[in-house]
Amino acid sequence: FDLDNTIYPEIEYIGPIYLHTLSKFIDIKDNNSYLNKFKSFYEINGNKDLIDGLIFDQSINKSDFIKQYKINLRGRYLFEKKIKCYPEFIKYIKSNIYNNLELIILTNGNSDQQKHKLNSLDLGFLENLNIKLIVAEGRLAKPNAEIFYKNIYQPDCNYVFIGDSKTDKEFSDNAKVPFINVKDF
Repeated sequence: FDLDNTIYPEIEYIGPIYLHTLSKFIDIKDNNSYLNKFKSFYEINGNKDLIDGLIFDQSINKSDFIKQYKINLRGRYLFEKKIKCYPEFIKYIKSNIYNNLELIILTNGNSDQQKHKLNSLDLGFLENLNIKLIVAEGRLAKPNAEIFYKNIYQPDCNYVFIGDSKTDKEFSDNAKVPFINVKDF
């Protein structure tokens, strides 16, 4: 499985962290206004240049903001409630397809941040599964399949990769494993 926007909506993770970080720099009188702008930008552009496109107040030093935002993304910010996974993901997992199998989550990015995401999710329904998180960084990042063959592949096993993006599909093709797009659930 991919993580972001496959298992849970990424905006539910980054949105509150963005607001929390912003509130350390300016007095936010209307959370919804800032959060709506954040969500709109994210829906159009994804994570690419997200913060560059969102700093609204000239009094904020962008590099200071980005530094604090990254610290919060990587574990300092604690959610009041666990983030809910997509109902379709829960239903899929509970369909008993995964009894006694290992669930591997393969994601790109900073290892601390990806672990924090996983710890912030409401994963109680996975308590009987063996979950393994693999974070691909640098040259091993998806769509490169080397991480699959280096850290996951075992000749006697069958695999399928479930994701949401073009990169996930390319990774699946490169690893020569079937791909399921969550948008098809």
